[in-house]
Amino acid sequence: LLGNLKRSSVSLQGSLTLIQDISRFSKAILDHPFCDGLEPVQQTWKEMRLISQLFLVQPEQLRDLIGDIDGGLSHLPPTFLYECLSKRSDFRSGHSTKSHWVRSLFE
Repeated sequence: LLGNLKRSSVSLQGSLTLIQDISRFSKAILDHPFCDGLEPVQQTWKEMRLISQLFLVQPEQLRDLIGDIDGGLSHLPPTFLYECLSKRSDFRSGHSTKSHWVRSLFE
């Protein structure tokens, strides 16, 4: 799932579809009796829901989503987060120039 995500550019409309799809996958998997009480599986799908939010939130809110120590994505490697964020349709502002929010977030 993450492999497919990292190969595609995600627009605002696409992020809404992505969030819905992740929610449906998550529900189907977590509602299965086999997954009941399996903390690693539950944590993985929680992270997937947060990762899908990377494509929806406004650039000004990304720092809070990524930096939240109590349930955000702060434990994920910065290179992974950068790779995901590079698939946002607003990642570049022009001819291969990174948007201002990218520079302020990572540099």
